[in-house]
Amino acid sequence: MREVNFKTKLGLFGQRIERERILLHDLWRFVLLTVIILLLGFVFRLEKTQIFDVNEFGIQITKRVDQGSYLEIKNEGQYFSLFKTDSKWDYVVKSFPEIAYEPFVGLGNLDEIKGGYFGDFDFKTFETFLPKSYRDPLFFAKGDCVLLIEPVDYTDEKAEPEIVKERLIYDEVYPGILVIRMFNSLGIKDYFLVKDDVSVKNISFRLNYNGGEVVAEPNGSVVFYDDNNEAKFVISKLIGLDASGRRIDDFLKYQLDGDRLNLVMDFDSNEVDYPVIIDPVVIDGGGYD
Repeated sequence: MREVNFKTKLGLFGQRIERERILLHDLWRFVLLTVIILLLGFVFRLEKTQIFDVNEFGIQITKRVDQGSYLEIKNEGQYFSLFKTDSKWDYVVKSFPEIAYEPFVGLGNLDEIKGGYFGDFDFKTFETFLPKSYRDPLFFAKGDCVLLIEPVDYTDEKAEPEIVKERLIYDEVYPGILVIRMFNSLGIKDYFLVKDDVSVKNISFRLNYNGGEVVAEPNGSVVFYDDNNEAKFVISKLIGLDASGRRIDDFLKYQLDGDRLNLVMDFDSNEVDYPVIIDPVVIDGGGYD
């Protein structure tokens, strides 16, 4: 049976049908490509990891000064509602969504014997250890200098963490305080989230340092020097942010009392909007001047 060429049979009408078929096919491919590009853009927006400034002591979420940039981060944080974890992490991200974007170094494998995590930094002379339990001290070593920072006056039954997204979360380890511990690119960072006006306003640590002098510097940082007056470790200046995006640095300070380091929060409900977040970090002192 001889095959009939309908396009030839129909003449101009057949050619018109063929053109429309090709056009519809090209249109479908264009729509599909557009959808793929939009989806990739959405995923990239979710995975974006750095939308804030960096200062000399590493990345700190409160390094934004103006209200506008804070609100921008707040809006960006809405995308993380797709990743609910049913944990205290959700409470933190809801209050301060920018924290979810902060670049950080994962915990890595747990050392079961020592009960914690060793930091992995490019500068191998700086050693860190982040214990899993809040009862155990943070460990820092550089050369012959060793620093232990041990929490005191905490709630013992709250000392074991919830581990969410490579971060250790201790809720109510102090009354009204949620603590997040993590590695960032330069050292170990603590976040202290102060929930309300009845939360404790003084958090203490015992320092065990085998080097030289420990100095609370005028710039707000605490520096650990060796016998040659070289900075070995630095605890960065306290920087804070309240729920409305206002910087509250002037209400925060360190007090050194012998081997005790006190983190003092000198504010009340008339001066800040709760919750409040504070983010000190302990880093290598090699770049300190």
